[in-house]
Amino acid sequence: MDQQNQKPVSEILSAQEIRRYSLQINNASLGVEGQEKIKQAKVLVVGAGGKGSSLMQIMAAVGVGMIGISDNFPVQEADLSRQHLYGSSDLGKQKAIISKQKLIQINHFVEYKLHNVCLSEQNINTICSNYDILIDATDNFTAHTF
Repeated sequence: MDQQNQKPVSEILSAQEIRRYSLQINNASLGVEGQEKIKQAKVLVVGAGGKGSSLMQIMAAVGVGMIGISDNFPVQEADLSRQHLYGSSDLGKQKAIISKQKLIQINHFVEYKLHNVCLSEQNINTICSNYDILIDATDNFTAHTF
């Protein structure tokens, strides 16, 4: 905290980020230090469908530093009623690619990494080793078999 101006100061957050996240920073239980930890977090979301797309929107909004997106499926019409990140113009497009484009609109300060593949025994260690937190947002049994 800058004692003269009573404004939060950070070596990790830019002045624009401090303004953007000011409600979170002003929360006594989070503060600048907590927001800095959020910015330094690297989270992989496996599955960009109903659960994953909702989680990614929230994580982007609060300023998670890096969001990895792992999905290899296209947006389908039946998905639109529960996958609110996507719209009719996204039908047939890969969820990982589209979600990154939409999430940038929510928060361009976040780094987004695409993994436009299904996780498998061959790639899981390589992909997951770059993240602090892994979220299983898949909704099909076959995704859990490796």
